[in-house]
Amino acid sequence: MPVYEYVCSNCGRHYDLLASMDNRDSIERVCPDCACTASTRVMPRKITVYFHGRGWSCVDKNYGNNDAPSD
Repeated sequence: MPVYEYVCSNCGRHYDLLASMDNRDSIERVCPDCACTASTRVMPRKITVYFHGRGWSCVDKNYGNNDAPSD
């Protein structure tokens, strides 16, 4: 399940909530500091994706099927 980041509209604290993608909008968002229920979801600033295995590297396109290095 993904972790969503929220910011409290009352005190400004950032906090995380774990929720499934199906009910992310219906979960109860309560600030742990001031117990305010007016919070806004923060969009992620940076997403890093790593591809592992053969076929994802830029050097793999130079090898044929039989010439690829072993992992």
